[in-house]
Parts: sequence; C-alpha cells; structure tokens
Amino acid sequence: MEEWKRWQPFEKMSGKFYVDTLMMLEEGLIIKLSKGEQKIEIVFDGCIDAYRYIKDSFSFKIPSDLKKKYGIDFYGDCSFFKVTNSEYLAWLSEKSCEYSKDFPFMHFCIVGGDEIVDVLVRYEPEIKFIE
Repeated sequence: MEEWKRWQPFEKMSGKFYVDTLMMLEEGLIIKLSKGEQKIEIVFDGCIDAYRYIKDSFSFKIPSDLKKKYGIDFYGDCSFFKVTNSEYLAWLSEKSCEYSKDFPFMHFCIVGGDEIVDVLVRYEPEIKFIE
C-alpha cells in the first residue's frame, strides 16, 4: 500500500508552494517554486528516470485520497512529500517489463497550489533558496 511522508529538507519550507518553472535540461530536471517572497529551486541533477506533471484540474482523486487516509492537515499546508510503495513506481515497473525493479528509486512528489509533480530518481535532489 502506498505511503506518503512529508519531506521537509529545510525548516523554513512549510506552507503551499507554487510551481513557477519546470525545465528538463541536459543538466537535469530543474523545478523553481515560490510561496509569496520565498523562492526555491530543486535540482534533480543528471539522469532523470521518470517524471510527470499534472494540473490540479486533472488530479482531483489525489488530494481526495490523501484527505481520507491522512486528514486535510497532512497535505493542506505542505507541498513536499516522499512516497514509498509508490503506485507511480509500480506503473513504471509494469511499463519497463520490471526492469525498473533493479534500481533503488525514490519517489518525490510536489503538491503545488495548482499542480502535482512526481519525480522518480535514485538520489536526493539539491535544494536552494533563490533571490
């Protein structure tokens, strides 16, 4: 069964962030987010195995399921999560004829104000505050 845990790399990173920029470059996946004056950049450096972006209007079930399982306070004031026993990773495993099971993936999920971004990688991203 899929399990979500809050992921808070910095103490200052509470509240709901909005995805301002999502760029897949040769250097990796770069996600810039903001909450008021606070701006951060998450860099998944190098090879990205899988990621997806979903507008909130196409993801009603995700917040509904989180609310049922964990309560509104769990995700209502948080944007950053790690997911274990991930349905997304199970989907990737099926689509790759189980090739992906050979890798120690981590599933990071960003539940923004207007979108959801899922990233499957084998390492922790770099996160920094930006001006």
